[in-house]
Amino acid sequence: MTQSTSLDFTHTFAATGNYLVTLLADDGNCTDIYSQMVGITPPCYNRYVATIGNNNNTGESNSPYADIQYAITQVCDGDTVFVNDGTYIENVDFLGKNIVVMSLNGATNTTIDGNQNGSVVVFQNGETNAAVLDGFTVTNGNGSLAKHISNSSFYNYGGGVLMYSASTPTLQNLTVENNNAERGGGICVISGWQTANFAIIRNCKIKNNNSSGSGGGILAIGGGKVNIINSLVVKNHSNLRGGGLKVNYTSEAVIINSVIADNTASSNGGNIARANASKINATNCIFTGSNNQNIYWTGGSTAQSTISYSNVEGGQVGTNITWGAGNIDADPLFVDAVNNDYSL
Repeated sequence: MTQSTSLDFTHTFAATGNYLVTLLADDGNCTDIYSQMVGITPPCYNRYVATIGNNNNTGESNSPYADIQYAITQVCDGDTVFVNDGTYIENVDFLGKNIVVMSLNGATNTTIDGNQNGSVVVFQNGETNAAVLDGFTVTNGNGSLAKHISNSSFYNYGGGVLMYSASTPTLQNLTVENNNAERGGGICVISGWQTANFAIIRNCKIKNNNSSGSGGGILAIGGGKVNIINSLVVKNHSNLRGGGLKVNYTSEAVIINSVIADNTASSNGGNIARANASKINATNCIFTGSNNQNIYWTGGSTAQSTISYSNVEGGQVGTNITWGAGNIDADPLFVDAVNNDYSL
């Protein structure tokens, strides 16, 4: 309790939380009492995380937290969570915050392991491109339950990363590998009808993920919109369609300077499948090495889909697609695709 006869006094709270603040004013003749709940939130500044950290620490560089998720609860929009090298076994939710969560030394040194306990990383509260996940290996996730767009069934979506409810974050410098889900083994972008904005996948490697349904590497569904830039989508598998990428139910994918190769599907679209009034626009890409119909188009008009200046195995085949200028069908001569070196 703080007592003062001054009209201007302060009180410092010892910890964050909700407090009932009561003001009692007494001039000797009468007494007035006024009470109000006051929420004390932590100050906003960048936080640090390390495997040797402790969540009772301050979160500063010399006093890091132990968990990425706890650090996210302690920051505000515009802040950055810096993550030291190591493997973090946890499932991360950005909680609607437009923050940056980034490793200090890149994906080869820093891993988020979902421990087969849901999607490894989730964006589900309207995060924008300003919400950034940067420089991690994202692995061992098995998806999160969400309702299917066309029926009342629930499926596990987004083994590695799930973007839901009009969330359009930025994923960059990631390796998303060895995840599985019923829909979107590596990454899933779902329910984007509420926004005209696109999620961003930039400088990422999406490989060796599996979907028991569609979209082994990446799935965009239900109006989900995604830009795939300077990225590698390889050796993923779908038990239905779209081993590398599936775009469905009025969704959109813009693919630039990317390789989608050596993916497999049990049905159609070993590398790419598009269905139900969705569209794909690709420029300066390589689509090759699939087991079953490299690119598969079905269900609804695809008049707005265009592929230009790209190397497409099988050539310019298929209906309801605009083949732009500069396309070829040739061996891309990857340096060593067997050992995942897809450089030219």
